[in-house]
Amino acid sequence: EIYIDEYQDSNYLQEAIVNAIEKNNVFMVGDVKQSIYGFRQASPKLFMEKYKTFKGFDGIDDEDAKKVVLSKNFRSRKNVLDGANVLFKKIMKEDIGGIDYDDDAALYLGASFDDGDKEYVSELMLTDVGSIEDDTSAIELEARAIAKRIKELKKELKVDGGRDLKYSDIVILVRASIGESIAKVLNDENIPAYAENNKGYFQTFEVRKIFAILAAVDNPYSDVDLTAFLNSEIVGMTDLELANIVSDYRKKQNIEKSKKIRMMDAIIFEESEGSIEEATKKKIRKAIEFLDEYGKKSTYMNIQALLQDIYNKTDFLNITAAMPGGQVRRANLMLLISKAGTFGNSGYSGLYNFIRYIAKLKDFDNDFGEAGILSENDDIVRIMTIHKSKGLEFPVCFLANANRSFNKTDLKQGIVIDNDFGLGVQYVDSENNIKDSSVKQNVIKYKLGTELMGEELRVLYVALTRAMEKMIISGTCKDVKKALETNKENPRFLDIRSCNSYLDLILLSFDRIHFDLKLYDYKTLLDEEKLTQKEVGDLHKVFEGSDIKKYDELKKRLDYTYPHSVNVDLKTKFSVSEIKRMSQSEEFEIKQNKEKTGGANNAGERGNAYHKLMQRLHYENIENFKNRLEFVKSEIALLKNASYRELINPEDIVKFLDTKLGEIFIKYHKSLKRENQFIMGISAREANMGDSDETVLIQGVIDAYIDTKDGIILVDYKTDNVKDADTLINRYRVQLELYKKSLEMSTGKNVSEIFIYSFALGKEIGLYE
Repeated sequence: EIYIDEYQDSNYLQEAIVNAIEKNNVFMVGDVKQSIYGFRQASPKLFMEKYKTFKGFDGIDDEDAKKVVLSKNFRSRKNVLDGANVLFKKIMKEDIGGIDYDDDAALYLGASFDDGDKEYVSELMLTDVGSIEDDTSAIELEARAIAKRIKELKKELKVDGGRDLKYSDIVILVRASIGESIAKVLNDENIPAYAENNKGYFQTFEVRKIFAILAAVDNPYSDVDLTAFLNSEIVGMTDLELANIVSDYRKKQNIEKSKKIRMMDAIIFEESEGSIEEATKKKIRKAIEFLDEYGKKSTYMNIQALLQDIYNKTDFLNITAAMPGGQVRRANLMLLISKAGTFGNSGYSGLYNFIRYIAKLKDFDNDFGEAGILSENDDIVRIMTIHKSKGLEFPVCFLANANRSFNKTDLKQGIVIDNDFGLGVQYVDSENNIKDSSVKQNVIKYKLGTELMGEELRVLYVALTRAMEKMIISGTCKDVKKALETNKENPRFLDIRSCNSYLDLILLSFDRIHFDLKLYDYKTLLDEEKLTQKEVGDLHKVFEGSDIKKYDELKKRLDYTYPHSVNVDLKTKFSVSEIKRMSQSEEFEIKQNKEKTGGANNAGERGNAYHKLMQRLHYENIENFKNRLEFVKSEIALLKNASYRELINPEDIVKFLDTKLGEIFIKYHKSLKRENQFIMGISAREANMGDSDETVLIQGVIDAYIDTKDGIILVDYKTDNVKDADTLINRYRVQLELYKKSLEMSTGKNVSEIFIYSFALGKEIGLYE
């Protein structure tokens, strides 16, 4: 016989293999509601074809295919099952989930639990994040609400026949990689929590350090790896010492700054002939001895033994274990020894091949994830993905970040593929420079969108059926009252298909009979983080009668400000808009915000509409129309976005065409460059980002420019509702001067004129007039 478990996750290739070898002797077990591996081409259709055609089992042993419906659930309390049933009976349908969630598909109590009802009712936790726009902040606030609820449950909830709830009874399920953010907040709230990380092993501090050491042993003339080794805890060389070595070596050897030097040559020279400090020379000798010793050992020791020898000699395991998160760091280093063993078993050997092996894993994004350090006995809240939880059960289960939007990236691609309909591509009109969705592409996108929603419904089902005793759904929203109004008694197909998150689906279908609703306010959660006046007063009492001199010295040290802190906090990349905002005064910012209040979104859309039209205006076609107004109207009609077409006043564009600047654009349209994106590197000082020579990257988009014999004419379109030209000049001077610098750097030509064209004022404004 052939036994297939989790049959709902089978794909057509696996089905073909089974069909090739089976002789009417296949036993399949599965639940189509838990088919959540669409990204591996799993097809719920395979399951449903048999579910619909197989006869119900009647106890007679014959040749007919039979099905046995197992509807009893021996995992969960009735409250958990009722919560799941009431939701999915409304939102899971055959055409958008793979199966009608009817009485046959519903879950029925099969386990026996002690008395207790109200405290085990499933919950919906909503955290109102108000006007907070930062996604990370919203997640942190939700995590605080979860922490608060965990503390309450620890006091009030009994599980497993009456024992107290432990942290290890609680699991938090997430859809995306936000587990570490939640774990950090819980740990800050004195709730032990751990989120397993399936990526990032190669990027951890300790693994990067040990790889740099191995690479330096393999090739001491790799400057990057050698420098990282010298800078590591093993050698202990500071950045200043490294800089002094290079500087002294160049000076002694009379090497120009423009010429590259080898770090290995520099340290060998400096150790014997340099004028650097003796303490630095001592470190160099230590480094050279280490490289020489392990360079020889690498020729006859296997990688496992070599790593263990390095750990023992350098005490690197204990050094990293003493750092924050030391237990995980130590486990990561031990995992590396295990992976070295796997490498050795592959038939390859040698340090060079091991380094290349790891490099290949990085290139193909085959990361290990950090080492797991938990055992079943650890009393700690676990955070894991829904997919990882499949098949598992937990006394108390949270589904966090339920408001996270579904990933619909595949539906936005220019080319879409479907097993049934094949390839769907865009329609392209190269003559009119237009591209639009084709009918076939739209059909495929609609089908894929429906399948995606079905997959998400099934993932949600898996999440809501993991709890044994209590299920809690948590999410954030900016308007709780409005969100609750979306609830419907009988959601339609389009209501379900238009949902963008688990929270949307849940709010569409939940009822207050089977769910308790708990609301949290972001202001309250933030206030709880602050010290009360009484606590502050108690802190003052601690210092009464203490040694004032010691206190003052301690305060002086704690208040110390690093003199180059501007470089530490300096971002490496800015948009031109960010620099513009930071260059403006606080008063101007307040004024600007007042101008935007109430109509910011509409004003932004209007600006986008005007820019989109100016980006694609066909100046060469003007002569084909009897007047410029007809030309502009025809160009607006070509815009794909209907809202853009409504926002543009054709007269505004005609006014532009009638200006001196417009005439130049018409005359020189063949050399007109539009929507020119750029990235340039300049010092932070040049970008008005502080008193630092550190290089920052500036990113922006230049609306338009024309390269003439007298120099470049740079133009920026503005739709700001202003009353005079000076306001625009003051507001955008910094931005335009950065555009000028970028053009001059990239073209090597002079920017002779800079214009702002204001659609509100109906005229061009010279920046230097």
